[in-house]
Amino acid sequence: MSDMKIESKILRVDEFLKDGYFYEIPDFQRPYSWKDGNLDDFIKDIENIVVNDGKGGNVPHFMGSIISYENGFKDRASQEAGTKRRCIVDGQQRITTTLILLSALRDIAYITLNNLTEISDPEKSTENEKGIKKLNKLINEIDDQLHPESKFTSVEHRYIKLGYHSSAVDDSMALEPLLKGMDGANRAWQDIHESILPGSKTRKKFSRLKVVNAYKRFFDYFTKELSELEVIDDKVAYLHDFKLKISLLEYVDILLNNFEAAYSIFMTLNDRGMDLTNSDLIKSHISRKTRNNTLGNLDRQWKNVMDILRGFYADYQNMSNEYGALTNEQVVSEDNFFIAYARVHGFEVSQESKKTLTPKNIFRCYENSLSSAEKIDVFMASVEKEAKIFRLSYDPNFYQDSDLSADDKDSKNNLGKVVEPLSALKILNIKQHAVFAYLLLRLCINEHEGHGKPLLKISDVVSMFKKLENFHFQYNGLFKLPTNKVDYNRFVGKIINKLMEDDNGEMDLINKKIGAIKKVLKEMTGYLNNILDERGVDADKFTEKFISLSYSKESRKQKKYSTNQDYLENKGFEPVGKDNSFIVYILSKYQPQINGKPGDYVNIEHIYPRSKGKELADPIGNLMLLHKTINEELSNKEVKDKLDELKTYYGNPAFFNISEEWNPKNFEERARKMAEHGYSVIWKI
Repeated sequence: MSDMKIESKILRVDEFLKDGYFYEIPDFQRPYSWKDGNLDDFIKDIENIVVNDGKGGNVPHFMGSIISYENGFKDRASQEAGTKRRCIVDGQQRITTTLILLSALRDIAYITLNNLTEISDPEKSTENEKGIKKLNKLINEIDDQLHPESKFTSVEHRYIKLGYHSSAVDDSMALEPLLKGMDGANRAWQDIHESILPGSKTRKKFSRLKVVNAYKRFFDYFTKELSELEVIDDKVAYLHDFKLKISLLEYVDILLNNFEAAYSIFMTLNDRGMDLTNSDLIKSHISRKTRNNTLGNLDRQWKNVMDILRGFYADYQNMSNEYGALTNEQVVSEDNFFIAYARVHGFEVSQESKKTLTPKNIFRCYENSLSSAEKIDVFMASVEKEAKIFRLSYDPNFYQDSDLSADDKDSKNNLGKVVEPLSALKILNIKQHAVFAYLLLRLCINEHEGHGKPLLKISDVVSMFKKLENFHFQYNGLFKLPTNKVDYNRFVGKIINKLMEDDNGEMDLINKKIGAIKKVLKEMTGYLNNILDERGVDADKFTEKFISLSYSKESRKQKKYSTNQDYLENKGFEPVGKDNSFIVYILSKYQPQINGKPGDYVNIEHIYPRSKGKELADPIGNLMLLHKTINEELSNKEVKDKLDELKTYYGNPAFFNISEEWNPKNFEERARKMAEHGYSVIWKI
């Protein structure tokens, strides 16, 4: 890079937004990502800017650097208009936030203007005219900076366009209407709102929500500030002064002459700065290596991968209004996925030695392993499907929307059988198994080269997952022992070593590989049983722990369990809190099919009613699952009157004998029978 040229100068916002350049975000950049805290700090910085320091001057506020490189003219019309393209390498978050802030300021000024024009008080006519004139000037000034369409009718509108424009739901789609005025802003809000309504199958990108959220936060801020001002002149003066403060924001504008120079500086600034995630860095590396190829396709595919991993959900309960507050739940750790992918594909941290893969070194691992366009092509051809498989290991409910199926036609309709044991692990709050589960799912979903079908059958994998469920129910659920003592990595490593052995597509070697993998799974089964033996878990201690289970608040406080609500609701269970889900899970094992009214929720029934004493009613031996409607019908009956009716709803009467008299002694007797069946049948490894 000896020919690298750098130009730098101090620019204020107004200068930055002058005519002459079309700004865009290159493909290796991440989407807009500022959170509420960042936005609030930005507002505070502007509030503290001094206008007129008493010496006839204003005090600018330094906001950091904007690094960009020239990308020439897009077309002849651009060249004739002198509109060069500049790609922003660093500073996109700050400058984009500035544009969103200006949009909100203009729109609140527009609303204020409309309110003034509606006032017909003759006494205020002169005051109103002055205010209208000032507001019109302010609005036009901002409009001219945001989208000078009238000046460039034959070329692109000159505002910052958040790249990723190959996608149908990119940041620019949210930003563009915001920059174009109130009507556009309202359309953007409505679009977002509709996308998160219950039942909507379209889940918009997380980044798009961020753009619109920033606008709303700024708009609400201005609304609040103006509401505290009663005099028209004060409102107009406030808006004018705030615009002046924005214009005093200063940036160091660093212009480079080529992409390679810009990329190098981008990586230097961000690789060690922890601002970018590993997924951002990996994407940047891939974009650099493939920049002469079809970046739009790459970008679209990468967005799909991130959407799979991030799993966007809206918190409908927290919606304060039609554009209410939204939350994002990240279902799967991106770093964990990239670590898992690297492990199962034999990536190395360095060329010289193998090291433990961690979030700190995972990018270097990908940088070294994806060293050519050919290797990147292989990676990109598999990464989307691999992300789906990995998410399934964490989030079994994802199966319904994943379009995943086993390549083996004999197993194609049976993949859904993995959902139940994986869902149980989620209810138990077990996550350490995810890489192991991902590896096994790959082996029953992906066709093995040279074999024509997966190496493992669905039944092999379901059986192993069921053993994991049964182990963790005892180890974590009942005995609350630490999961980090379970060494999944040992068995992951053994399977990967077998997979890395070259079989040359020869059936004898392939069958030998399959046999070796199944041997590892058998070894894993023995390992789990040994852990329980070492901890002294036997039938007697199992029973002791089981009969102590209770619906009581004190018992439920011992461990917080995940609800895995989708799974429970799909099985017909009423939405329950984290405290109750463990009890529901246990009872469902004894009552897999519950008689009752179709479509009616199932909830927990206390055979001996809680109204007569919670301590008496809460033990596991007094609980069962019952359809809500039937539960409500029986709730006011005496125990002796509902016993006969309750018997008809038990899944297996042999284990749930209810005597004519129902008391705590009966509860314990029933709980012991349940424990005996649970240890020897239900949760047997």
